[in-house]
Amino acid sequence: MASIMVENLSKRFGNFVAVDDVSFRAEEGELVALLGPSGSGKSTILRMIAGLEIPDRGKTYLYGKDVTHTVSRKRKVGFVFQHYALFKHMTVEKNIGFGLEIMKKKKDFIKDKVEKLINLVNLNGYESHFPAQLSGGQRQRVALARALAPEPKIMLLDEPFGSLDAKIRENLANWIRDLHQKINVTSVFVTHDQNEAIKIADKIVAINRGKVDQIGTAKEVYEHPETKFVASFIGNTNVIVGKLHDHKLYIENMAGEIPTKSLKAPKNGSMVLLVRPEDILISKKKTRECPIKGTIKDIYYRGSAYEINILTGDIIINVVEEKNRFQKKKIANNATVYLGFVKYNIFNAPEGRKIIEEKLSQLGYLE
Repeated sequence: MASIMVENLSKRFGNFVAVDDVSFRAEEGELVALLGPSGSGKSTILRMIAGLEIPDRGKTYLYGKDVTHTVSRKRKVGFVFQHYALFKHMTVEKNIGFGLEIMKKKKDFIKDKVEKLINLVNLNGYESHFPAQLSGGQRQRVALARALAPEPKIMLLDEPFGSLDAKIRENLANWIRDLHQKINVTSVFVTHDQNEAIKIADKIVAINRGKVDQIGTAKEVYEHPETKFVASFIGNTNVIVGKLHDHKLYIENMAGEIPTKSLKAPKNGSMVLLVRPEDILISKKKTRECPIKGTIKDIYYRGSAYEINILTGDIIINVVEEKNRFQKKKIANNATVYLGFVKYNIFNAPEGRKIIEEKLSQLGYLE
């Protein structure tokens, strides 16, 4: 039995459709990410699961029970907000124990529970500190411990790292993954950060304009995207237009052709390729694997890899290659090189690359 199951959830705010016929499941002990750009409806979905919003249509089930119209406090879910929502006048231990006091638990029980939770979230020595005396990451751990105190069956986290800087986000994301494995509570978290979702989620639900575009593991949605939105939003990508003719793909304004017999694509017509930077080969010589001619325009050192911008025809192709592999090629700016695509996704695109890129940029899928 799924811990969480939502069926055909829909929610409007005036004329704006925030959530449109959304369905998915979270199995027992799963950590599920609702991933999408700002305004895609992720937080509204989470709030409906929590009982903070009532859907216009559809149902929410927790452990098989229909809770669509059950008030939030009776759903036994823990909720962690982006901005901590800690009580400024209360110490760490008082914040964590607040819910238990409201539940009128005995003082000895509260003391013991708070002590265990402080150990769990690694805040020993901070029991008497006030929120203003803590870092952002520490405050978020207090908020998480407070949500865990009543022993909820389900945890819901709304952009839990959104207000933190990049390094703290990364550290806290790793910590959340480790904590989740320890406590094994079914959890759903909202994020617009693809790397965050890929790193810690068991399953990703990609949300696009209030709808579910794809559900799968990080590997499934990254390597086998089912829509242009998923291919563009999850991971960096190159948008390349081509023409299919007799199972050969001719890239717009580029010399060379790419066999496409293995791809499920129409025989002829305009197509758009979405190619990951790491799935592109660079060669100093033209080969069967690298038939597309280009010119190196920019080379950026990225630590363990290099990021290379290559002009082919009238577009820039972004390539990422492992540091040692690229250095051995001894390629400099303005050098002529040849490209090949190891793997790519192909979609019908009668509107052409420029319009595709404009649409994706407007929606925040491409920078």
